[in-house]
This record gives sequence, structure tokens and C-alpha cells, in this order.
Amino acid sequence: MIEARFFLKETRKLKGQNSMNIWKAISTLLNNPNFISFVISIEAGATWDMIKKTMLKASEDVSDEYLTYQLFADIFNRFYMEKEYAFDEKLVMSSFLEQVRSIENVSTREITRQLLSSTMRIEVNDEDFFIWEKCFIHVCTRDKYQLIYRKVMLEQQMKPEKTPDNSWMKKYMKGNCCTINFKVFEKAIPSLENICTSLEKRVWNDIKVLIWEIIYNAQKHGKADQCRLKIDENAITIIDNGVRYSPLDLKAKEISGGGSIAMHKICYDYPEIEMEASYEKNENVFRIKFDDAVFDVNQLSEIRVPDLMLVTNIEYLYPDGEFKYYFIDIGRTVKNKRFLGASYSALHQLLEALEEKIRSEAQRKVFIYFSNLQDDRVEDIYKRLNECLHRWKNRLEERIVVISEDVSRR
Repeated sequence: MIEARFFLKETRKLKGQNSMNIWKAISTLLNNPNFISFVISIEAGATWDMIKKTMLKASEDVSDEYLTYQLFADIFNRFYMEKEYAFDEKLVMSSFLEQVRSIENVSTREITRQLLSSTMRIEVNDEDFFIWEKCFIHVCTRDKYQLIYRKVMLEQQMKPEKTPDNSWMKKYMKGNCCTINFKVFEKAIPSLENICTSLEKRVWNDIKVLIWEIIYNAQKHGKADQCRLKIDENAITIIDNGVRYSPLDLKAKEISGGGSIAMHKICYDYPEIEMEASYEKNENVFRIKFDDAVFDVNQLSEIRVPDLMLVTNIEYLYPDGEFKYYFIDIGRTVKNKRFLGASYSALHQLLEALEEKIRSEAQRKVFIYFSNLQDDRVEDIYKRLNECLHRWKNRLEERIVVISEDVSRR
């Protein structure tokens, strides 16, 4: 009786959040790409014992993704208590991980209801769904989940940024690629989350599972201590320095471990995807290829420069990757509310930093893009930067290219 009164009291704390807001919060958590990547990486363990070991390791970092998993585990546990069912964490949560990975997008209440029904293997009716939402509120009031809950509610209130028109890149940055070197193998899948792709979510998730299995096998069985991914517009390549091995051999094996399961799924569900393996310069090379361009590498190669007056603080949109081509959108800098203008000293600092970035790779270039030269502030930066570049011309060998909106449309 005391527990029931406590449950009602805690529920009233958040009664200002209506059912729609609660569902949106649940949807936001389930659709979070970092959480989905976390699910893929731990589910790749195949067995529950392996999943629990991965979870135990993740608990040391206390990441948002680990807390989100624990949050849902506690919600399911609470729901089973309310329904007076016996809660089996292995049965329920392994099913939950599978559902999160396989569902395309939790975009409606009905899809959420289906996810819960499939996870718990019961028909979730309106009353059950209401109870589950109350459990969600109750668990979110616990101190360890407050930060997660506040982040979710804040995210619902933020308006998404309008996608800029980067069509000019198709002309100047054709053939761009991204290379990701992994010092910590476990960060492979989270590093892929921000990759812009036209692949369906389900397809991309299955591919990421296969990528993780290959990286995991390279480390555990191949004793690799170096691994990198290379992403082109129509291919993604895994390279490791482990014992010589072809992941394609998994196709001929009976389905047993995680690697063979992932490989057979790709071969059976997506026969149009081409895969090839080779051994080059003492490294295993495995490539997944597509007929069309499916990865927008250019979008991630942005360098942001929030300050061009005082001190140039360069921010790489995707610091995990090294690109053949980078770009800076000066228009974004000018739109910054803190923008004060551009000084020659700051522009020199910017060029020095860019020179350092391109020096290590002979083919690397940085494109500095100017839109709306009719804006006096943009035109001012355009003139000053060209003055600075004229003095640097011999040092930079035309590897820092200034482009205006008018030129890009010709």
C-alpha cells in the first residue's frame, strides 16, 4: 500500500507532462542514433552472457547510452511489478535490444505500442500503455535518470537547424573520402552514427552490425591492434593489421557465432550489396560496395570557425575522421550572434591552422565558401582573406581554395 501511494505521488510530480509529451520523450530516446549504435554494439555479442559482460564494461563509463538502457530495464521491471508478472531480464531485454535495432523509426504511438508488445510478447492495450507511461514517469524521477530526462525534454523544445544548400560541393569536392582510425575498437560503431547516408535505417543498422562483427573478430581472433574505416560515396572499407583472413569465408560456414549470423543476413536480405575481400600490404581489406552514391561524406567535412576577430577557434564537425577535402562556410560564421567581424590576425591564424591540417596529406584541400557577397560583412571577409592568401600563395600551393556563390553556379 505504501509503495502504491509512493507511485501515485511520484506520478503527480510530472502530471504537467501530458500523454503526448511522454510518448515523444520515449520516442526521442528510442530514436537516438547514439543509443541505437550502443544497442548494435552490445547486441553483437550474440549471447546474453556476452551482452552482460559488455554492459558491465559500459557501466564503468556511465555513458548516456548505458543509462538509457538501464532506464528502460527499470521501466520494464516496474511495469511487470504493476501487472504482477515475473520479470525475466534476459528474456525481456534481449528482445528489447532486438526490437530497437530492427524497427525503422519509432515515429508513432502505435509503433511504440508494437515495440512494447513484441518485446514483452503480450498484446499491449490502451490500459497497459497508460500503465507503461506511468512507469516511465516514475522511473524518470529517480536521481540517476534526471539528467537523461532533462536532455530529452530540452531536445523536444529545440527547432532543427535548416539544412544548408551544399550543391556546390558536387562540382568541387567530387571524390571526397573519410578515413577513421580506431585506437579503441569499441568506438567503431558510435563513430559511424553521424555519417550521412541515404540507406534505409534497417539496412544501415544491419551493415553496422556486420562491420562491428568484422572489427571484433579482427581484434579477438586476428590479434589486430590497428583498424581503420574508409568511407567513399558508394563504399565502406574495413582495414586491419591482424592475421590474414577473409570475412567472406563466413558465407560458407554454418550459422553459429555473431559474425556468421551478420554475414548471412546481409547475403540473404540484401543480395544486391556487393562485398569483396583482399590482403594488401600485410593488411586485411574488406569492402562493402553499392551501385549508387549512398554516403554524403562532404556534409561531415565541415570546419567551423565561430570567431574571426579575436582568436580563431577551429571546430571540426566530425573530428573522428580525416578527409580528403574539407570546407568552411563563412556564411555560417557571419550568422553567429557573437560575430564581431574579421581581423587580419585571426585570418592568419586560420590559414596557419589549415596549412598544418593539409600538410600531412598531399592531395588534401580546404574549400572556403562564401555565399551572399551582397552582405557587407561577407564581402569584407572575402576581400581580407584573399589579401592574406595572396601572401601565402607559394606556401599553400593552391590547396586552400576560395569559392564564392557566384563562381560555384557557373
